[in-house]
Formats: sequence, structure tokens, C-alpha cells
Amino acid sequence: DGGAFRWLRSGEYIQMSGRAGRRGLDDRGIVILMFDTQMEPSIARDMIKGAADPLVSAFQLRYSQLLQLARTEGTTAEMLLQASFRQWQLRNNLPELEARAAQLAADRDAVRVQQEEQVTSFYELLESRLRLTEALRSAISDPAAALRFLQPGRLVRVDSCPPNADRQLPSLGQYVPPAAAVAGAAAGTADDEQGVAAAAAGPEVLSRIDRSIWGVLVAFEKAGKQKATGGGQLSAGAAADGSDDEAGSSRGSMGPRFVIDVLVLVDPSTLPVGAGGSDRVRGAEATLPKLLPPKAAGGVAVVLSLPLDHLSAVSAVRLKALKDLRTPAARTAALAAAAEVLSRYAAAADSSGSGISTGQPPLLDPQQDMQLSSKDVGRAVSRLESLESRLQSHPMWNSQALLPALISLQHECSLAAAAKQAKKEVKEAQGLVLQDELKARMRVLRRLGYLDNDGLVTAKGRVAAELSSGHDELVLAELLMGGAFTDLATDQLVALCSCFVWSEKTEGAAKLNDNLSGPLAALRKAARAVGTAAADAKLGVNVDEFVDRFRPELMEASAAWARGARFADVLNVTPDVFEGSLVRAVRRTEELMRQVAGSLRGVGDIDLAGKFDDASAKIKRDIIFAASLYL
Repeated sequence: DGGAFRWLRSGEYIQMSGRAGRRGLDDRGIVILMFDTQMEPSIARDMIKGAADPLVSAFQLRYSQLLQLARTEGTTAEMLLQASFRQWQLRNNLPELEARAAQLAADRDAVRVQQEEQVTSFYELLESRLRLTEALRSAISDPAAALRFLQPGRLVRVDSCPPNADRQLPSLGQYVPPAAAVAGAAAGTADDEQGVAAAAAGPEVLSRIDRSIWGVLVAFEKAGKQKATGGGQLSAGAAADGSDDEAGSSRGSMGPRFVIDVLVLVDPSTLPVGAGGSDRVRGAEATLPKLLPPKAAGGVAVVLSLPLDHLSAVSAVRLKALKDLRTPAARTAALAAAAEVLSRYAAAADSSGSGISTGQPPLLDPQQDMQLSSKDVGRAVSRLESLESRLQSHPMWNSQALLPALISLQHECSLAAAAKQAKKEVKEAQGLVLQDELKARMRVLRRLGYLDNDGLVTAKGRVAAELSSGHDELVLAELLMGGAFTDLATDQLVALCSCFVWSEKTEGAAKLNDNLSGPLAALRKAARAVGTAAADAKLGVNVDEFVDRFRPELMEASAAWARGARFADVLNVTPDVFEGSLVRAVRRTEELMRQVAGSLRGVGDIDLAGKFDDASAKIKRDIIFAASLYL
């Protein structure tokens, strides 16, 4: 869906399957579902027999709306919000929201956490340890640090997900109310969860937090390019507080991307259809099979291809003479050998005492072995060692009540967050929807000069009020009033306008010509000014992401179309763009230019308006604007 892979919702299935058969001609339509992966029966039932998606308001405020309302006597933006379907939905749901908020607050108050102060401090240490561990994973899995140690047979830990600085602690278990636990114990039917909890302590808690499992490295290979993060170095923020620096993780030069092949045990029910007998399974994050410990029952041994950033830890142990793994028997035998090695280390730990880092093969030290000499990495390692020492010396480390108390605390925190959100929804339903956003947008309009101190619309505001197409009308108005379009040729003008309607990312975009680089630079400068004003007004805008919304991939193609090129030749300029996407983008560009021309006439700029009219006429031709493809 543009963000992640998921199953079709019931409403989407109804929309697609409803096209089967011809109205008035066929008594019924036939729908054929073809699957390339396994689907749970419950998912299929909900998708096929479920109800249509509920109708939810998608009402949003735009600057052009606010400017038009400011120009109209007797109307205000508040009146528009009051009359919106979104406001009606909130008010209609107010009794239900209030009941839900009250119930969540009551459920939160009913949770009792034994030794809450001690348990809370232990939980905070676990959160800090998790952030530091994720930060170190980013450094360890960097190709500059890891590739030297990726020999076949080496025992490694792999995770189902790449490092994530915002990762939260996973659920430690299912919460059971005290009354239900007492009743179950009295009846002799206490569930396995409580039985485990009674005997568990610090090591058991850590095992539930760590998602990574042991496997045997088979090989690695280069696979395309990725954004490099700077050679295995952490940001100063990561070393200080255990979190990745957002800027450092999102920027960097293009570097090679690597894939590792790891022999692991997986749940056979989660494998893609037809992959059970294959010697190699390529894992994508959306379809990754469930990873199991090497000694788990019911698993199947496969060689799983994973991105290098799924690497969690590298041990100093290697299995010698790794045999051909193309047969299931060979893969099972190799994984059994790895399980035997792990069992020996666990047995040695049991005889010498327990701790956080015992019971597993020795890991390569990030500084001494992997030679990550960054001071940030050193501080992160020292801080992690200090945290682990504090965990082991904590009064709750060996307490049998630790896991049940942590489960109760997690449940209480989740209820508190849900109650807070429900209370916020009640407050919004009682008040005016989008009121805070309205105030913030009005501040932006005043700060950039679209409204004066008396709330009256300026000349620049009258231009922006007539613009409703494109990503952001204020950026376009800034360019128009700043003279950015005055000296542009027709093809440059069309190319620049295409940035306001194109939003798809393409691979391998061609480098822009010099005559288009200047207009693009002016666009980005205006976008940064508007984005900064929005961020200062507390609109929750990330300035860099806002600037990146204006994408230049279609500039060359749009300029070629404006110069009279054939449609087939324009497609060759952007080979990664689908024909339908190109047609839709050019049509939207022409619509935007017509709006701009009308807006300019409203403020008396006839010359520039005529320039946009000429550009619109030049691109409105041939198959892109044909009324029908059946010519």
C-alpha cells in the first residue's frame, strides 16, 4: 500500500471482487484468488465475509481554504470546522468515547504492581539497555566492520528486524488479573505463563526481550546499494543516552548493500508456499518466516538470505568443515552441531554461575576484535557494561516476583497510554476539531505575509487562495511572487510545475541539465522557508521531509513533452515511470498551470498569466489528453 505489505481489508476485497460479471448481462461473476503465501483461515474469512470498511472523515485543512474564508464576509474557519463531517462523527461518538475513557481509567487503577518502585527502576534499566543494544547493532552490522568476520561456519545471532532506535520493549507475557490467578491456582488450572513466572528471574526476562536467535553463517554477497551510515560509528547522542542520532542515521553517502546467508531454524508454517524443500529462502521483512532457537521442536532448517543489518552479534566460534547444505538432512545435521556447541556453553555457565553474558559462545568485542575505534562506540560499550552490572546487582534480579511484576507494569503502562489517548479524543470531541492545527496554520499565514495584522488577505494571499492543486500552495505562491517564473522558458516552467504534482520515488533518476538545476534550487529554497515557518508554528513538520516532497524525477520528461517530443521518446527519458503515472502527472501539471494563470489574472499580472496559458496549451496535446484510447 505504499508503506508496507499487508492483507487486503474486507472493503478492498469487496471493491475488487465486485467488478466480476457484467451488470445486466451475467447472472453471477466468478472471482479467482491466487496465493503465493500461506493465509490463516481467520484472515481469509474476515476478508471474504467481512463488512465494508467504515466511512471515516478524511477532512484536512489547507491554506487556500483559510485564505478563501478570510476573503469571504460573514464566514470563518471555525464555522467550516463546525459544519464538517469529521466534527459530526466525533460528537456522535462522544458517549462511546467517554465510556471507553472511563473504563480504561478504571482498568488502569485496578492493576496492582508488587514493589512498584523497584520494578519501575528495573524496567527503566531494561529500556536503556535495549536502546544501547540497538545502537551497537547499527555499528556491528556496518559492512566496514563486519565483512572481515563473515567466514562460513561462524556462529552469529540474527534478528527478524534491522536496528531501530525507537524500538519498544516487547510484551513479556499475558497479564492475568490477581483474582483470576488466585482462582486458577485454587482450581489447579493455573496457566503455563504463571508457572513460568513463578520460577523466572533476570535471565528469563532478558531472554524474552532479545528477539535474535543463533544461526550458522554460510556466505555473504553484494546486492545493490544502500544509504551508508558512516562506517560503523555511533552518534554522540547514541553513546550518551542509548539512542541513534536521527540525522546521522538518515544521511550518508551511497554504499554497497550486502546480504548474508544464514542457516537457521524456522517455523515451517510461516515459510512461503513451495519454500519448504528449497535449500535457500530469500527473506523480505514483510514475509520473513518466524525464527526459532536451534534446539526448538518442530522447526525446519533453511538457509535464509537476510540483509546485513539483520545481524545482531558475531561470535568467536566457527564450525569447521561445513558440508554441502543443499539437502534437508545436511542442513539439519549442521544446525544440530551448532545446537550442541551452544549446549556446551550453557552447561559450562550453569556450573560456574549465571549472568547476562554467560551461557553463550564468546562474542567478538566491538573495539578490540572488530576495531571500531570511535569514541562513541567506546562510550556505548562502557555504558552497556555498566547497565548490565546494575541489572545484576538490582534487588529484583533474583526475585521470583520479577516477571509477573514486569508484566503487570507493562499492562498498567499500556492502559495508561490508552486512557490518555481516549481522554484526548473526548476533549477533541467536546471542543472544535483541528483547532490547534487551525491556530498553527493561521500563524504561518501571518508570519509569511499572506495575512496582515488585522487578518486581511494580502496580494500574495489572493494568489495562494486560488491554488488547490499541487503539494503546497504557499511554496508555489512564494515562487510566483518572488519572480522565479518570470525569466523561465516554457519547458523550464513546465518542468518546475511538475515538481508540485509528482510524488513517486524512482530508481536511478537521470542527472538534471544545468537549465533545470537553477529552478529546482529556487524551489527547494522556497520550500525550506515555508517548512521552517510551519515547524516554528508547531505544525509537526519535518523540514527536510517537507523539502523532499517536491521531487524532480519528472522534470526532464516534462520539459521534453513541452518541447514537442513524442510520448514514446518521453518514456525513454524516465524508463522507471509507468505510462499511466506519466499521463496522470502531465494532466495534473496542466491543471495546476491553468489554476496559476487564473490566480495571476486576479492580481493583475497578465503577462505571467499569458506565459502559463501558453505553456498549458503546448503540453495539452496528443495521446496524454486524448478523450479515449480507442482512437
